Amino acid sequence: MMHILRVLKGSDTVLRVPFDHHADLTGFEAWMQIRKSKSNEVVLDELTTENKRISIGHGCFCLSFPHEITENWSFRRGLFDIKAISPDGGEVRMAEGKILVIPGVTR
Repeated sequence: MMHILRVLKGSDTVLRVPFDHHADLTGFEAWMQIRKSKSNEVVLDELTTENKRISIGHGCFCLSFPHEITENWSFRRGLFDIKAISPDGGEVRMAEGKILVIPGVTR
C-alpha cells in the first residue's frame, strides 16, 4: 500500500503508518529512509528504533519528526520505505510511500 505522509516543516509531527496487524514484530527493529527518488543515493532523513524516531506499535509504525530536524529540511517532497529488521538480521519491507513537507506561513 502506498502511503502519503504530510509533515509540517518546523513543527513537531508524529505520524502513524499502519501495517498488517497480524504481523508479529516482537523483537524487531524498524528502519526508514527518505530520499528524493528510489535511485538517489542521498539520504534526506533516517528514522530508526535506535535513534528513537520510529517505534513499532500494535499494527503500526509510529514516526517522530521533531521541529529541530524538519526546520532545516530544504526538500518539499520525497519517497520513503520502512523495513522491519528481525533479531537474526532479516529485512522485510513493510510500508512505502511519499512524504510531503508543508511549509509554515506564520513566522
